[in-house]
Amino acid sequence: MDGLLLGCGLRRSEVVSLNLDQLQSREGHWVIVNLVGKGARIRTVPVPWWAKELVDAWLKHRV
Repeated sequence: MDGLLLGCGLRRSEVVSLNLDQLQSREGHWVIVNLVGKGARIRTVPVPWWAKELVDAWLKHRV
């Protein structure tokens, strides 16, 4: 999930704790909603199109 680390600026612990239902389309853009980050702050993070494509490819080829 290097795309999420780089494209969204997430920490490793944030990527590991993600659920697929947190990845949502809002107003024509992909975002990660209700992300609990450092200091227990809850935020919504935009996801670049290329990072979303990497996630889709990973989901397609996972075992």
